[in-house]
Amino acid sequence: MTEPTGQREDEAASEMAARVRAFDWSATELGPVASWPASLAAMVEVVLGHPYPMMLWWGARAIQIYNDAAAPLLGDRHPRALGAPADQSWADAWNQIGPAVQRVRAGRGAVVLECLTIDGNEERTSTLAFAPVPDGRGVVGGVLVTARAGAGQMRERALTVERAARRAAELQSEHLRSIFMQAPAPIAVLRGPDYIVELSNPPMALAWGNTPGKSWGKPAFEAVPEASQIFKPVFDRVYAAGQPYIAKDLRFRSAPVADGTVENRYADFVVAPLRDGQAQVQGIFIIAVDTTDQIKVRTEMHRLRAEAEAANRAKDEFLAILGHELRNPLAPITTALQIMRMRGACDRELDVIERQVGHLTRLVDDLLDVSRAMRGKIELHRRDTELVEIVTDAIELASPLLEQRRHVMDVDVPAHGLGVHVDPARLVQVVSNLLTNAAKYSDPGSRITVRGMRTDHAIRLSVRDRGVGISPEMIGRVFDPFVQQAQTIDRARGGLGLGLPIVRSLVELHGGTVLATSEGVGCGSEFTIELPALERLTAPLPRPSGPVGAEQPSAQRRRVLVVDDNEDAAVMMGEVLERLGYQIEVAHDGPSALRIAERFHPDVALLDIGLPVMDGYELAKRLRAQGGTPPHLVAVTGYGQPADRERSARAGFERHLVKPVDLGVLSEVVAELAH
Repeated sequence: MTEPTGQREDEAASEMAARVRAFDWSATELGPVASWPASLAAMVEVVLGHPYPMMLWWGARAIQIYNDAAAPLLGDRHPRALGAPADQSWADAWNQIGPAVQRVRAGRGAVVLECLTIDGNEERTSTLAFAPVPDGRGVVGGVLVTARAGAGQMRERALTVERAARRAAELQSEHLRSIFMQAPAPIAVLRGPDYIVELSNPPMALAWGNTPGKSWGKPAFEAVPEASQIFKPVFDRVYAAGQPYIAKDLRFRSAPVADGTVENRYADFVVAPLRDGQAQVQGIFIIAVDTTDQIKVRTEMHRLRAEAEAANRAKDEFLAILGHELRNPLAPITTALQIMRMRGACDRELDVIERQVGHLTRLVDDLLDVSRAMRGKIELHRRDTELVEIVTDAIELASPLLEQRRHVMDVDVPAHGLGVHVDPARLVQVVSNLLTNAAKYSDPGSRITVRGMRTDHAIRLSVRDRGVGISPEMIGRVFDPFVQQAQTIDRARGGLGLGLPIVRSLVELHGGTVLATSEGVGCGSEFTIELPALERLTAPLPRPSGPVGAEQPSAQRRRVLVVDDNEDAAVMMGEVLERLGYQIEVAHDGPSALRIAERFHPDVALLDIGLPVMDGYELAKRLRAQGGTPPHLVAVTGYGQPADRERSARAGFERHLVKPVDLGVLSEVVAELAH
């Protein structure tokens, strides 16, 4: 490589050009720069000026010269890899690279190879192309190694392509033509305003006709008329403006393959101007990267995303239907139990049924809650409240299991000073799930500790048990859906593995965090929640109070119409309301309900949505159109998704109750509307 008479601006910015000039080549097999063959000197110029990763391995020991773009491929081996044998710099991948280099040096053509290399502790996969470089005497003097650039790299370096194009134009020779012809990347040089095809590369046949050799010396669009419409506007733009341009994802027809078929393919084309010594544009230099596979991948990703979204919608619809179908039979069972309790029944068998129905109801709720929480579809109804109220309600909710397993509760939560702005019902669900989890995974009679405290800007609540603990490999997964620690074959602790995922989702919706800790199996576990603290607690809303089950004075024999196609559910709900002092009529379909309403004139109508003949929405519409004072409408349904609540509200329902309906809630709603 001869020393330049004047340093160019682009060379001044090149770290590797400076390193190559300063390197003592006389200590290597290549010898002093002055003794290098013209082909080596010319190729070093091309490599150093190229915007894409390139390495030149010259001589019997493959002494390495590379450009700035290739330095990241070498990782921590840069810059000591300069002037070193390639088999040393690439020792970790030489078992893959070595055979490719031998093939190229033996004159058997270019090779493209995917290889795995190690950079420190990081694994890299590189696509390397190996092409022979003649030494001017008709034999292979070295190997040109190109790291194939993707479309993103092309965009990033578009403005530097012109430099490589100018060098290529200046250094044209027979050995350069040979390199261009054997380089795996599609390359072409088009001269003059008529775009005469001067240099090209067989892969360019993808875009440049079936027999690129016959295109040489001809105007490009005379040789390939079908390319004119696609490429001529791009070439004209570059020729006129003198600036590089990237044409993204251009579609073209490939050359026929063995069976004669032709397919549509896509490529990004970096098109740069070729200038003469007076800086006048004399032609076009083209580098192409086939993006067909990338487009196929993007198309496949879009298809898979659409399929996943469709599957997700189908799952949500299935869960909604499942919840409805399970809640329908649960509703009359729950109501029947509540009626028996109102009559004073206290048999052990009733306790068992009540406990198991409650367990099944919670499983259904958990299935639907985890689906909504994972999609961010849960709506919070926040208010200021003291943490102690949340803990009290949660203990009451979890008390059947706590009492059944005879656990001892230690509760240390101050009555004042731990104010939070939360959805009380959802936070009660969180703490109840943690208590239930502690109860299930602790031996009967164990101690469970609940503590609340204030930190700098947060309220912290912890639930600690002395149960089975959590293994180290499970500690990071306990909040994942359907994940449970190994159980005995009898699955005595039960559950679906949804309680803790719901805890995390609800806590995060409140802007808080939850953490699980354990010293290991058999050492118990602790779950800690942190929530933003209130500086000052506003006056809390009044909490509902008053016993449920006695006849309500406010009823004043108000009229209530109950419509449900599940006869057991309708009869049981009617009996409950009768015991509360209301006049009741029951129907099992829409037409019957309309006939009854004409003579009964209900004050409140409790309507199932999934009715035969006409659904609850249509029935509501017709009841309101009957004339006179329309009844207050309450939806009583197994569908409880937010979209279901929104639709019932649009249909004129004033309340939306999800089966099985709690007797206290039902009593409050009817009393309020029938007032």
